[in-house]
Amino acid sequence: MTKTIDAEAADRAAAAARDAVDQAEQAIASGRRLGVDKLTALVTRARHADLTAKASRAQAEQDREQARREALTGVAAEIDALAEAGVEGLGDALADVAAAAERARQAARAWDARLTEVTGAASALSCRAPAPGGPREADERVAIRDDGTIYHGETVLKRLGSRIDAALGNALNGDVVSATASAEVTAKARTLERADHYVRGRGGMILPIYGDLNQNQQAQIRTGQLVELNEREIRAYLAGDL
Repeated sequence: MTKTIDAEAADRAAAAARDAVDQAEQAIASGRRLGVDKLTALVTRARHADLTAKASRAQAEQDREQARREALTGVAAEIDALAEAGVEGLGDALADVAAAAERARQAARAWDARLTEVTGAASALSCRAPAPGGPREADERVAIRDDGTIYHGETVLKRLGSRIDAALGNALNGDVVSATASAEVTAKARTLERADHYVRGRGGMILPIYGDLNQNQQAQIRTGQLVELNEREIRAYLAGDL
């Protein structure tokens, strides 16, 4: 700061010396008598002031550069210290995360293996897929889908499989709610709402119709293109016996 002030003072002195030379030259030009020695002295003094100001600015710049490099020396030392120390506790924390993830994957594999056993037992007992109205009474309300999902009444058991990785990803992001949802293995089967009408097409496919039959559907029933199921047939269809 002192060097900067000295440089500024030298600049002011140089400017004042130049002004003195300008004023002397203007005086001579206006007809005033001024000795050569006096003008020479003013010019010399101005030149000296300019050189002094230039030297002061150069010294101030050198001082600033030295201060900058000294500060950077401290930063460099801090960088080396950080590089040597590393992130405190990070290795242990990552090891804990890896161990927890492996425990979660082991638990998922154990669940899927248990579910495979249960599904295999149900399949060996000729358990079928759910009927349109839900698992069949004849199968003790147990049902298996082709994807391995198994039902008992309204309870559904699902495999974890690769979903455990999605759950772990959510957990790593701090989203425990989404992590838990991603790893759900039980659910409640969606209850099928009974349609207002059930009709069979020419190909034998049974279609539920909600609401009133429209004019086109009524016409197709009259022509035999669609056949409306009666109550006994509807119950049999929903139970999987049709």
